[in-house]
Amino acid sequence: MFDSKNQDVDLLKTIVMNSNDAARVLDDIYSQALLELAGKEFIDNYRSAVAALYQENLSLQKQKEDLELAKKDLENYQIALDDQKEYKEAILVQAKNDESQLNNLIIERSESSEKLAAHLSEVNNVYQKTFEEIAAAK
Repeated sequence: MFDSKNQDVDLLKTIVMNSNDAARVLDDIYSQALLELAGKEFIDNYRSAVAALYQENLSLQKQKEDLELAKKDLENYQIALDDQKEYKEAILVQAKNDESQLNNLIIERSESSEKLAAHLSEVNNVYQKTFEEIAAAK
């Protein structure tokens, strides 16, 4: 019924070989043509949908890769921040220790200075007393 070279319908062969009336043959040919057009349209729509789905899949894959890179960058940034925080805390602890040592040193020096001042005052009193005794003995 179909010419295999160019898919055209040979209407005369179909009418002659078919025992049905010509109207029914034409109706069958029309229905077959409609089905063929609908099938081609369906296939075209299907191919378009598959192509769009493929493009969307590529886009989603790219977004996923970008998000994974951003997540890794964020994790690295968080690690750097944690390291920075630990470093600053260590410096703060060292500064507090240094401050405590400095305060202890100041207290020790102050106590030594007070002891020295008391000793000098005592020596001065002894000197004054001795000087007064020498002056009184003359």
